[in-house]
Amino acid sequence: MKKTIIAVLCSSIFLYGCGGSDSPNTQVPSVGVSQSEIARKQLDSLIRAANLNQPKTLKAIEDFDTSAITDMSYLFDRESVVGDISLPNLDLSKWNTSNVTSMKGMFRGSVALEMPWLSSWDMKKVTNTAEMFLGALSFNMNLTELEFPSLVDDSAMFSGTAMTAANLPNTPNKKLYAAILMGGAEADAVISQYDTSKMTSFGYLFRNFTGNPDLSGWNTVNVTNMSNMFNSATAFNQDISSWNTGKVVTTKGMFNGATAFNQDLSVWNTVNVTDMSNMFNSATAFNQDISSWNTGKVVTTKGMFNGATAFNQDLSVWNTANVREMQNMFDGATAFNQDLSGWDVSSVLNFDGFADNSPMLDNFPKLPKPWWPKLELARYIRLGDVAKIEAFDVSGFTSLAGLFEGSKLNPNVSGWDVSNVTDMTAMFKNAPNFNQDISGWNTASVTDMGYMFNEAYAFNQDISGWNTASVTDMGYMFNKAAAFNQDISGWNTANVTEMSFMFNGAAAFNQDISGWNTANVTEMREMFRAAYAFNQDISGWDTTNVTDMNYMFGDATAFNKDLSSWNTANVTNMNNMFNGATAFNKDISGWDTTNVTDMSFMFYGATAFNQDISGWDTTNVTDMNYMFTGAAAFNKDLSSWNTANVTDMDAMFSGAAAFNQDISAWNTASVTNMRFMFYDATAFNKDISGWDTTNVTDMSFMFYGATAFNQDISGWDTTNVTDMNYMFYGATAFNKDLSDWNVANVVSYDYFADGATAWSNAYKPTFN
Repeated sequence: MKKTIIAVLCSSIFLYGCGGSDSPNTQVPSVGVSQSEIARKQLDSLIRAANLNQPKTLKAIEDFDTSAITDMSYLFDRESVVGDISLPNLDLSKWNTSNVTSMKGMFRGSVALEMPWLSSWDMKKVTNTAEMFLGALSFNMNLTELEFPSLVDDSAMFSGTAMTAANLPNTPNKKLYAAILMGGAEADAVISQYDTSKMTSFGYLFRNFTGNPDLSGWNTVNVTNMSNMFNSATAFNQDISSWNTGKVVTTKGMFNGATAFNQDLSVWNTVNVTDMSNMFNSATAFNQDISSWNTGKVVTTKGMFNGATAFNQDLSVWNTANVREMQNMFDGATAFNQDLSGWDVSSVLNFDGFADNSPMLDNFPKLPKPWWPKLELARYIRLGDVAKIEAFDVSGFTSLAGLFEGSKLNPNVSGWDVSNVTDMTAMFKNAPNFNQDISGWNTASVTDMGYMFNEAYAFNQDISGWNTASVTDMGYMFNKAAAFNQDISGWNTANVTEMSFMFNGAAAFNQDISGWNTANVTEMREMFRAAYAFNQDISGWDTTNVTDMNYMFGDATAFNKDLSSWNTANVTNMNNMFNGATAFNKDISGWDTTNVTDMSFMFYGATAFNQDISGWDTTNVTDMNYMFTGAAAFNKDLSSWNTANVTDMDAMFSGAAAFNQDISAWNTASVTNMRFMFYDATAFNKDISGWDTTNVTDMSFMFYGATAFNQDISGWDTTNVTDMNYMFYGATAFNKDLSDWNVANVVSYDYFADGATAWSNAYKPTFN
């Protein structure tokens, strides 16, 4: 049964993809960085791929060699990675954590139920577990056997989880956590007298706590995080006015739902606080003077007084110059009616619902003055008053950013005077029904059209006459605008620098944009990804300044145009560039790839591609994993490629059924991963006896189904290999003598040579 399941899993990789990263923040490790950093960045990329619904990478995560990694901080943090990964579906028992020193925030906010493998991890060198499980609401497992002999900081390690006192490991602050979890008068006494001088985080510490301990004597001098500290601590109402908050950077949700709290905080030092979002959300009793707080560094106050029904204090002198988010700040603050007309809101990007359900909503003179007209218009949009929207005068507006975002309305705004508007970012983002004639708009002043029609599924109107001469950002402009297919050939794009994701998922778009001036564009990643219909000539585009072409034509199944003259000298990232571009087969032999560091998944599933790329400079490439996976037609000379810096060749030629070229001279000294490298590469049978495999740790599935391969690799150094599972499974031609291989460190060799029918047992390595 085991054979069948794993074989099906591995075969499915080549049917559905094993993907590179879709994350806009993915960075490729540069030559010269530490092995720990390289490994960490590769692991981050895998985790992001898993979060982007590519579950076949789960096995790759489980089998990842973590022995070099020293820092696992925030690895599965729900706020740091894209989406969320369900930890119960992962078996990380193979992970080597012997060199890890930091696990800070590692599982913060994760959907963590049970992780039985955690108890087997080596924690000897771990010094920091602060916030390790912070906010992982359902986490509760017995960790009493887990030892942390070097641990220094375990601040808020289990705060906001379901942990019980009986399951806590022996850590520096176990006594405090146990008291909080147990509750009661005795616990309150322990908590009140506890020495907190070394703690750096109070995040979620008293979340849902039912006690009311005296914390006035606590030493908070080193604390930086007070987020959600008293979240839903409905009984707490003690004097904490003397706390030293000079190092605190976040008070996010600190008193959220702390319905009894109403203490003086007027002298708190908030000079370093950047996040006050939801701080007093639903703190229904709080009504204290905080007018003197230093808010100069605060960037978000969203939901800060949302539902704070008693609060009505003067905040007129607050410095809001750097605040970017104020949405729902006073939503439901039914008592609040203070004058905020003088606030500097020049940096605010989002103030949706700022004063909803409060006396301020209909009292525009007390709201920040620049917002008066826009708040009125936004109110009409919320109420669905189409007539008032269509008649509204927007001639004085400079920004319409996010105006109809998420709205299901379809108002006729053709008569709007937008001549003074500079920002149309996300204006119709996720407005699924909008499809009105806006061809007459004067867009001469607009500089930002990023996300403008993102997920505006119905929009398909003539905007050919728009003046885009001042626009610098068109990133995500038609992302997933599935119906759009209009002539925009005449647009002036001379000042545009950002075009990433511009037509990503714009399934119908197939218009001539050959004349666009792209001389200043630096970002083209995922520009035509999943633009299934697009197949236009863009051979004349100036790509001199482009640095990122990641996934540019990924899944662009119709595209097959000449790109031979493109200048790629500054491109560093080509991962997934033609992934799934099943029609593409054009000459790109002259491309300058000198600065490219990542070619992983570049031709993955590019089933038609078979062009000469022998002259490419691959000196700086570190990652070639899955590069030609499923590229069934490819069979060109790569013998002169410089692979000295490549560390990952995982599945490089998997399913490359035609490939059979001489790669004997490749320098593989830096490669650590050759897993799946020739999986189902049914034609390959070339001499690779001279390869340096000294650093390779994983050869699992390497020649699985490679039915033609029969070369002498007896001289390979396999000293460091730990995994040879399925290595020659189904390699029916192979019969070379590998009996002298050093397999002392191999711990996994399941089905090593099953189905290798020509190979005698005497020639096989002897496993311990």
